[in-house]
Amino acid sequence: MTIDEIKQTFQEGNDKDKLKALKFASRIGFKEPESVEPILTELTGFLKSDNEDLVEYACWTAGQVGINRPDFYENSITEIVKQLDSKNEKIRSNALFALGRIGRSDFSLISDYLDLIISFSNDESPIVRLGMIWACENIGTNNPKVFIEHLSIFDKLLDDPNTEKVRGEAPEMFRVLGKRIPEVIEKYIPRLKEKTNDDCRTTRIHSEGAIRITLKSLEKLKN
Repeated sequence: MTIDEIKQTFQEGNDKDKLKALKFASRIGFKEPESVEPILTELTGFLKSDNEDLVEYACWTAGQVGINRPDFYENSITEIVKQLDSKNEKIRSNALFALGRIGRSDFSLISDYLDLIISFSNDESPIVRLGMIWACENIGTNNPKVFIEHLSIFDKLLDDPNTEKVRGEAPEMFRVLGKRIPEVIEKYIPRLKEKTNDDCRTTRIHSEGAIRITLKSLEKLKN
């Protein structure tokens, strides 16, 4: 679909067709964010849709486009934040994804909501807790120091009861930060070594990776 065809579908199509067009727009917007500027009003407008599928994918699209053009969503941050109150776990997860990707590119746009984002470490849904970790990994890539006071939360997630999604991803936060602020993560190496014997294979692998990256970064600091 071309941008003109997507725009026409957004204006005239039914919800099923709009969702299909929105998925096209998301893929295009990630690769060529400037190309979706003509349909930005529609992309952000779907955040207020009554159709949960459209809201869910509008949040995802915000993350895909916003990582390269956070300014496109500067006036839509509060609308994305509102979706964190949704009863739909997929919407909450994708809203976290969007805030994380936008925050990776321009932390100032989401800095006021960092504590709120981290609070979803206690969400009842594993996919939302996973979304919180992904969001923080993205933010931490360029703003690692903002998580120094929150590391105990990610330490706790290393023991999350959900192995399929959450526990396996938790060590990745230590990998991301270990590459950038290894002097802070160093004290968690014994804890990560414990997790190399975890029942969850992904947790073991990711813990080993986090240790390796942290030690490598510490060595660079010494040299």
